[in-house]
Amino acid sequence: MADIHDDRIVEVGVPGWIAPAIVILALVAIAGLGLAWYDSSQLQAAQQSFGNEMKAAQQNTAQQIATLEQKETQADAANTELQGDLGVVTKRLRITQGDLKKSRDEAAQIRDESAQKIAQMDTDVKSQLATKASSDDLNATNGTVNGVKTDLEGTKSDLKMARSELGTLIARNHDEIDSLRRMAHSY
Repeated sequence: MADIHDDRIVEVGVPGWIAPAIVILALVAIAGLGLAWYDSSQLQAAQQSFGNEMKAAQQNTAQQIATLEQKETQADAANTELQGDLGVVTKRLRITQGDLKKSRDEAAQIRDESAQKIAQMDTDVKSQLATKASSDDLNATNGTVNGVKTDLEGTKSDLKMARSELGTLIARNHDEIDSLRRMAHSY
């Protein structure tokens, strides 16, 4: 560059350090551009990879949501079916409870009737046993009476015999009394 000083033209030169500084700056700029381009391509690769991962995650999430919705639908259907079954069981349980109460009442009535019948049978058996004991006593007494009757008949028979024998041995006078005394001593 030219510098005008007092009418003189002085040429000013470019200092020597500027050219290497420009070269270094150019090299740094080129290295920066290269590094920026490398980082840009890495960033694009990372974005593409992240985008692919996001798509895979979205698809996986969509599949999981679809599976959950399907399971929810199945669970709702099973729940509806179970509620229907529960309604049927509840109605049957009410019927069964009624039947159970009726059966318990009938069982109590049968138990009461059975207790009355057993008490009556007990009374009848005791009465029959008392009657039976009386019958046995009566039979024993009848046996004794029959024995006594037989003995009495025998005694009567013996008395009749003795009477008929003794009827001839009755003394009517003094001579007959002496003769009876002699007979008595001879026995």
